[in-house]
Amino acid sequence: MTWQWITNQVFAFVGLVFVVISYQQKDSKRLLIYRNLATLFIFIGLCFLGQISAIIFCGTGIIRNLISLYFAYKPNAKTILKYTSSSILILLIILLNLIYWKNYFNLFSIVIGILAIIALMQKKAFTIRKISVIGEILAIIYYALLLSPGNVIIELVGLISAIIGIIRVDLKNEGNDISISK
Repeated sequence: MTWQWITNQVFAFVGLVFVVISYQQKDSKRLLIYRNLATLFIFIGLCFLGQISAIIFCGTGIIRNLISLYFAYKPNAKTILKYTSSSILILLIILLNLIYWKNYFNLFSIVIGILAIIALMQKKAFTIRKISVIGEILAIIYYALLLSPGNVIIELVGLISAIIGIIRVDLKNEGNDISISK
């Protein structure tokens, strides 16, 4: 254990607190604000690990969360703007990972980052949760390979929350059109 690893875990657990708080919010705007805070703390912690793919993944996650927060406050924004910004983020993730390619961790960063962006482009909460389950499983594997238990716990909380959402909301309301605002 090095001081960098310990610092990463401290920031990861502060991020976990914000993740838990975010899932307790009924309002999507406050949820996104807390998610942004969580991602920021996780990003700062990952900087101490020195794994460039994790820094790229989480850094673009901050940008992604800010864009989704913008669309939450501007629900009448043009759809083309949403798709354009998402496409630019996908290209940014791919480009940065190719430029700073070190090992197979960069593939995880690309796939998980793209899944998260695609999830946020969806209008139905059920679709977002389904895509999130896949992304959370890959993120758990990714952080386990990076030997970051704090980040693994954060992703486990996210996975459990998405599964509970599917069971509690989506399966309970089978056949109903469930939108992201609910």
